[in-house]
Amino acid sequence: MSEANVNLIAAAPDLYEALSRLLTCLESNGVELDCLSAPKPLIDLLNSEEEYAAVEKSRTALAKARGEA
Repeated sequence: MSEANVNLIAAAPDLYEALSRLLTCLESNGVELDCLSAPKPLIDLLNSEEEYAAVEKSRTALAKARGEA
């Protein structure tokens, strides 16, 4: 197994926890992560499609880690 794979596997629990906390923090602060109908939409805070895509990628990665994707 390559060193990069070993490092990624070792970091996986920390990455999962960090992504989970990020999304929970955003949601608990009134941020609607779907950006459709919120008093404080995510796009207003992040101001770019790139950041929105990062949130979506985070959700996808977490779902994959839970075996849901």
